[in-house]
Amino acid sequence: MTDSSIDRKIRHARIAAMVCGTITLAGSVTLIRNQLQTGLTLINLLSLLDAAFIFSMAYGIYRKSRICAVLMFEYFLLSKIFSLSVSAHISSGVIVIGMIFLFFLYQGITGTYAYHKCRICKEGLVESRPVAWILAGSGGLIIYVLVLPVLMI
Repeated sequence: MTDSSIDRKIRHARIAAMVCGTITLAGSVTLIRNQLQTGLTLINLLSLLDAAFIFSMAYGIYRKSRICAVLMFEYFLLSKIFSLSVSAHISSGVIVIGMIFLFFLYQGITGTYAYHKCRICKEGLVESRPVAWILAGSGGLIIYVLVLPVLMI
């Protein structure tokens, strides 16, 4: 894999994460603005936390972090699975757009891993793989996306 293709994959994943974060933030602000008269709920405020998480993962992908690339992919996948399982109507457009986002986020994973592999080969670095960090983050992410909303219902 060439340096330009690695950079392109990472850039596309970052842009996909930023678009996802922007959509989440716009939806959160709209929900909160509409709920001001009836009162805010914890779920509306958690959606702001979701947007902050997504933007922080986009920044991590920009910094070529493998952990952020994997966590963003997992977060997007698990949140879509959860929202589709709760929804009574499944739109084919949502599934197609979700698959496009997942494709670009997966490309970010391959790009960040290829970047670090090339960097290790070029610079002769000895680097440990962040498998424990990815597993710990994945476990926390599963609890946040799947367990917390169920407990709040």
